[in-house]
Amino acid sequence: MNSIPFIENELSRIAQSPDYKHLTRHYQYCDEIDEATKLLFVGCFPLSINENTKTISHYSATQIALQKKSIKRFYDFSENWNYINLLYIDKSKEKLLLEIVKKGKTIERSFILEQLRLTKEVIGFINPSAIIICDKLSESIISNERFNGSRLEFDDEIGTHTWRNVPTFISNFYSLDKASYERLKWHVNKTIAQKNRGSIKTFNVSESY
Repeated sequence: MNSIPFIENELSRIAQSPDYKHLTRHYQYCDEIDEATKLLFVGCFPLSINENTKTISHYSATQIALQKKSIKRFYDFSENWNYINLLYIDKSKEKLLLEIVKKGKTIERSFILEQLRLTKEVIGFINPSAIIICDKLSESIISNERFNGSRLEFDDEIGTHTWRNVPTFISNFYSLDKASYERLKWHVNKTIAQKNRGSIKTFNVSESY
């Protein structure tokens, strides 16, 4: 595992903005990347509870997977997975985030847009074969053109959406029933296999930014 080189500098820049001080004083990110990443899980918030008093802290998704059964299930889909959070504020800010998504002021929307821009850069750096969106709040943000800048497109050829040219599966991952879970696993692995065989258009996600 390697760290993502630019993420802390970008978060420091966001954290130092006086416009955002009233929204949060703590940011957290997953600081690891496997160069062989095939599948990227994206959730709205960091996987761990931020107990660090530092303005910016990081965590290991693979270490959390050893402790949490819900995260360990990522290995059912691929040995070569990564997790990133869409935003870098912790789950205690969920109510605030919902208000911003619905009717946030310009400054508040900018706070979200700055974080999303960074996340898109991270995805471009990882360049995954497929993405799984893990929760409804993440879906509502990336489906909102005010925040995402583009719509999620459904690709009839592969039977799922694409986001920034990457096959993207929308799911409420942590509460899937067994049948839906197995169907998602089959569909994701089939899509990755098709891409590896070249039967899906080859792309580099970084070209989309």
